[in-house]
Amino acid sequence: MDKKQLISFFDGLAGAWDLKESAGAFGLLEQIVRKINIRQDDFVLDIGCGTGVLRPFILAYNPQEILHMDVSLKMLEELNKKFPDAQTLAADFETEILPRNYFDKAVAYNVFPHFSDHENVFYNAHACLKPGGVFVIAHSQTRGELNRAHGKHDATKRDLLPAGEKIYELYQNAGFKNITVRERDPGFFSSGFKDLL
Repeated sequence: MDKKQLISFFDGLAGAWDLKESAGAFGLLEQIVRKINIRQDDFVLDIGCGTGVLRPFILAYNPQEILHMDVSLKMLEELNKKFPDAQTLAADFETEILPRNYFDKAVAYNVFPHFSDHENVFYNAHACLKPGGVFVIAHSQTRGELNRAHGKHDATKRDLLPAGEKIYELYQNAGFKNITVRERDPGFFSSGFKDLL
């Protein structure tokens, strides 16, 4: 999908998006957010936030700031209906230049396969994180489950999550250290840290 098609696709799904989350996903979201190790003074970036499914779980850790970012205005409208005080940004993380060395945590939950320029995503994450910051890519499904689900629909059949080795390499090439990639955690979970120096 090109970017306009992608935005149109997610705009069209926004109204019913929350109905897609299974009850079991909430326990998994708690696990994912716990692993991110959010602290009270953290600035958190929620990349491809959709309707804000991560927000309540992130808020439980009382971070200083959360910025929710998505290409779909309709998704952000749904998020703001539920969370009127949420700070949102309608922009494309592949191309948007965010403040450098600003965020402590950057999280891309259930979104990474929809990016076409994977290298830029990693470089942008590295640039906007403070030294010691962490970039997390997580999915509620394993890579195999996710790719099978995306493969069933024309709109998403090319939006596949790369192999763990490739994800590791993308982290490494962008300058991340202490990289972890777990393909069954029970979903997919990966993280990399920006050097302190």
